[in-house]
Amino acid sequence: VTREVVRLVPEDDSQEGPNATYVNATVNERVSLYAVYNLAMDDITYRKVEWWSPKYSYVLGRSDDNDQTTNMGSCTVDSLCDEQTQDLVDLEYHMPAKYEWGPMIDRSEMSWHFGYSGYETWERQSQLFGAYDYNNRAYDLNTSYGVIECVPKDGCDLSFNITATSPVESLAVKKNGIQ
Repeated sequence: VTREVVRLVPEDDSQEGPNATYVNATVNERVSLYAVYNLAMDDITYRKVEWWSPKYSYVLGRSDDNDQTTNMGSCTVDSLCDEQTQDLVDLEYHMPAKYEWGPMIDRSEMSWHFGYSGYETWERQSQLFGAYDYNNRAYDLNTSYGVIECVPKDGCDLSFNITATSPVESLAVKKNGIQ
């Protein structure tokens, strides 16, 4: 488990937006810090997200309770999913070794989702899962990321969408082991 902490340093009293700068902070600083956990196996990062303690989830207005399951490794549809009603989706992508905008790729630069087809916009209700669910931090350069999930068997009604400008070096999407 790797811990990373980041803090917001506003340049002009703003809290977000183009003037906000995020910098690395050490855990012994007395600022508002959030623990980040990074789950990886066989050189593939499967989840890199902030962890909110249940106490602070309520205070900060977050309704989630941090119950998350992260599937990792070599999974098959028969070992993980209900074969009668579910398919297995295995997504793996690799980030470039160099990036013109800095030493890491901001999460806003890498946007994808898997969900139901037929929506013209990336509406949340059409999405089963997306990039932010698995990495709400920055992406490390020259690193592979993966997602393994069971999804409803809905034939052609499901699709994977990624923004055209997402800086990926390679990308593979498999359904039940077939690319």
